[in-house]
Amino acid sequence: MPSSPSQKAGGLRRLAGKTIATLDQVLSGVGAVADTVSKVAPGVVDESAKALDAHRAKHKGDFKMPALIDLPLAEAKRVLDHYQLQHALVLLAPAPQYAAARSDVILTTSPKPNAKVAPNTFVRAYYVSAEGVAASKQLVATRQAAKRDAKIANKAARRILAREVGHGLKQLPAKLTKRLGRKDSGLPPEADAASETDQMTQSDRP
Repeated sequence: MPSSPSQKAGGLRRLAGKTIATLDQVLSGVGAVADTVSKVAPGVVDESAKALDAHRAKHKGDFKMPALIDLPLAEAKRVLDHYQLQHALVLLAPAPQYAAARSDVILTTSPKPNAKVAPNTFVRAYYVSAEGVAASKQLVATRQAAKRDAKIANKAARRILAREVGHGLKQLPAKLTKRLGRKDSGLPPEADAASETDQMTQSDRP
């Protein structure tokens, strides 16, 4: 049955009332969120700004670590002093990797070149002396000689083993050696043994 105009009007009024109420709730929620943000955000922003300012102030004088690789010791020291970096020149112990290195020049640093450093950063610059290079070369020569000696000893051991095996085979009875050296006849072991017995019997006949 179709609704009357009065019923339709009442339904629209009720719907409008609900819509307005719902909109009011949403707006109230938005207002509460906005109020919360207005109370919390300024403090958070202020603390973040303070932390950022402190970080900037602390690292205001930071700069890139100068590249010292391959510089002579005196030149490297001059550069470090120029940047007001505390430093130590560290002598490396002989090692195979330094056999081809240049002596008395910077080989590596800590921190690495181009790393961000502060003016008070402590830098270690590593180098190897001429004696260290010579000792490193000797280590390489010793290692290579040890490898050659081990290779020669291995070959000699194989030769000795081959000789001993050959000598042991010579000590076996001739017929057993012949049997061991003979190719497989393809016969069953019993037939093969019988064939060998026949051969031995024929060889004993006048």
